Amino acid sequence: MSAATAAADAIAIEALEDGAAGYVPKSQVSLRLVDEIAQVLHVSRVNRSYERLLGCLTRNEFSFQLSNDVELIDPLVDLLLQMMAGMRLCDSTGRVRVGLAIEHALLNALYRGNLEISLAEMLTTREMMVQGPPSAGLAEQRSSQSPYCDRRIDLDVKMSPVEAIFSVRDEGPGFDVSKLPGQGDPETLESEGGHGLLLMQTFMDEVKFNAQGNEVTMLKRRDK
Repeated sequence: MSAATAAADAIAIEALEDGAAGYVPKSQVSLRLVDEIAQVLHVSRVNRSYERLLGCLTRNEFSFQLSNDVELIDPLVDLLLQMMAGMRLCDSTGRVRVGLAIEHALLNALYRGNLEISLAEMLTTREMMVQGPPSAGLAEQRSSQSPYCDRRIDLDVKMSPVEAIFSVRDEGPGFDVSKLPGQGDPETLESEGGHGLLLMQTFMDEVKFNAQGNEVTMLKRRDK
């Protein structure tokens, strides 16, 4: 990685830490800028119809078990953001950032985990959600083949006015967590799957993987 690229990546990480909701490497602007903007706008649209009722919540714990259906992710993220709004854990910008982190974790569990589709076989996260993966036939094929079709995504949520904890677990083979770049390391942007990892690490207060590499737990504390 060149010095100029390293400097640009360091600036990008600093911007994310200061409140930005997304980043596209300069080398990928023509390919990913529109999709990155669309993803941020998409997650920022939170239905407020239950805001008053959810404001009465004092604690909430629930679990979901999802099939390998990408269309389940949007409404699930919206639901979680509504609950966060009701508990006033963070402002609207903070909720968008949390929503993006959760969305990346769920998409990773679906495509990289359960369906074992490599990053090289995927478009950007937003393109996958709108158009389907680049090799849609591969995803569709694996969704109906064993062992892929039998795998599920588990999401456990614990939410209170103090903090929210999200655990996303897939049933894929996992990965070597010892090879993960450290938080704030510019090398994250150059690593496979680094974009989503960077957003999770930056937008959440804590991000931990289990030893097998098929579960990520993300913690978001109440904004001060």
